[in-house]
Amino acid sequence: MRKTAGLIAALWLAFAGQALAASEDGRQAAALRLLEAMDMRVNLARTIDQVTLAEVEKNPKLEPFKGVMLEFMHKYMGYDSLKDDLAKIYADAFNLVELDELSRFYLTPVGRKTLQLLPELTVQGGRMGELKVQEHLGELEAMIGREAQRLQAEQKK
Repeated sequence: MRKTAGLIAALWLAFAGQALAASEDGRQAAALRLLEAMDMRVNLARTIDQVTLAEVEKNPKLEPFKGVMLEFMHKYMGYDSLKDDLAKIYADAFNLVELDELSRFYLTPVGRKTLQLLPELTVQGGRMGELKVQEHLGELEAMIGREAQRLQAEQKK
């Protein structure tokens, strides 16, 4: 029992130490600066709008609920809701120098253009992927059918 408690304490200290290290070396603050440089509040809102509207476009039955869907998504997927979690993700993924470099990049004209175009490019990429899958849906269905037959044959053995 004492060994288990000691192990749990050691693990807790290790994880707490990692979080503290990110905070102490300034990564969390740098990540928040990066989110500001990325104009994350505006860009995340725009992405939410575009993805939600694309979903409604795909399924016109959702049109009467578009406003409710947008309200919900902005409430739970908006910047205020995700800011600290996003900052932690960036602080864990990049060191302090990298975070500062990213911030500088997103303040350049090319960085600003990237941020402006990214939500629409994401939607376009998603649509392209859906079209590719639809074009080859018969092949996928045949593959699934063959695999189902193979699995069924294995179960009979």
